[in-house]
Amino acid sequence: MPLTGLLEKLHLNNGQGRENSTAPDNRSLLERFPQDILYTIFLACLPTNLASKKLLMESPLNFSLVCRSWRSVVLLYPSLWADFELHVCNSEEFDAGWVLKRLKRCLKLSKDALLTASLDVSNGVTQRMDRVVQCLLEEEHRWERIHITVLDNSIPWPIPSIQCQSSLRLLQLRGTARGEPGNDLSICIDGTESSNLRCVKAIGRFAFVASGDLPNLQHIEYIPVNLQGGGRFLSFLRSASSIVQLDMSLNIMPTSDPQTMVVLSRLEKLNLDCKGFRVDQASFFFNNISFPSLSTLKLRSCQISGNISTWIAIGEAYRRSNPPLQNAQFQAVAGSSTTSSWSDECVREFANLLRTMKQLTHLDVHGGLVTDTLLERLSLRDGMRAAICPELESLALGCPWLPFLSESPVIGLIKSRWEMKVQSFKLCLRCKMTQPHIGHVLEDDEILKCVNQGLELLVA
Repeated sequence: MPLTGLLEKLHLNNGQGRENSTAPDNRSLLERFPQDILYTIFLACLPTNLASKKLLMESPLNFSLVCRSWRSVVLLYPSLWADFELHVCNSEEFDAGWVLKRLKRCLKLSKDALLTASLDVSNGVTQRMDRVVQCLLEEEHRWERIHITVLDNSIPWPIPSIQCQSSLRLLQLRGTARGEPGNDLSICIDGTESSNLRCVKAIGRFAFVASGDLPNLQHIEYIPVNLQGGGRFLSFLRSASSIVQLDMSLNIMPTSDPQTMVVLSRLEKLNLDCKGFRVDQASFFFNNISFPSLSTLKLRSCQISGNISTWIAIGEAYRRSNPPLQNAQFQAVAGSSTTSSWSDECVREFANLLRTMKQLTHLDVHGGLVTDTLLERLSLRDGMRAAICPELESLALGCPWLPFLSESPVIGLIKSRWEMKVQSFKLCLRCKMTQPHIGHVLEDDEILKCVNQGLELLVA
């Protein structure tokens, strides 16, 4: 038996709490190895990057129980104990004392190593969670990556304030709040000049307040449960002078505040969910902010994507700043089951926007924008009228029902157009297996047709 297989077998037997007849003999065999050989074996079993991967055989807490010799080797690596997950579930067998004991042991054995911790608290669990969170707060000075999920409305949010120590790089929060909608949970992040916080992700009812600057914060993802608190978020955004990526989903009145506009103008990646936006808000947003460094744009919209003024505003903003955009994704949710959800005028204006994106290499369009009008524009070759995206390397099209795409005569023209320049050009069709509103079921011959055309077909 290979040595690593032997170790894994011992680990699984021990971790499951069940030992077969050969397990004691295997353990005895392993205990005969000298310490230096065991140490070499242990190093061979470690992942190459301890900062991003856990021990190959899962928890060192379980693995160290294989034998006394192996446990002594495991204890030499505090970083193995500094990467852990705690899942607190709503179950009759849940033992809060055991969770707390396990957490304290990991914290003790991790010594001064930087912590990567994930705390997941499901609904209905309130017993002694304050003590678990308090243990984490006591080690805040060595946080590196922290993920906290609290989905229980009956318990208060455990971390009202977080101070950005120099070790903290990633902060991810997910939760809900007690009280009426709009009762946001305030998270105060105390920034300092030495702060190395790089990424903040928040899903839930949060209102961020920054005390001081966050000079190294580059990525913010903010997806609130309720659509309020935009003003406070903008105040927090101003503290991130080095931000390059923003994923935002909130009903926020765009502002003409110069400091905010300067921060937004530095963005290289923008993922904007326009749910709740009014048409005039979207137009204001793009008319007043330039993105000269933008390389990736993802826009998801419902109401505004069917409005001509939206695409005119985006087009004017693009021409004004002329960013080096290479990756674009437009998801325009269709308003009905028909293929012409948006007017031809609107789709033509969208095509005019694509025509200005000369450096675009990756394009993803799905929803109501994918119509005959758009497909005709995409099929035109270089040198002909209204040629779009001459440098494209991959194109993904999504449509509510399959026959519209798979039976369209221009699909082959679209694929052949870019293959003349890019040998590895990739065309992907995103379709759905069934559509109840039209009763269509994907047939085998339709799949075969797409395969014969050399298309990649993703069936959801």
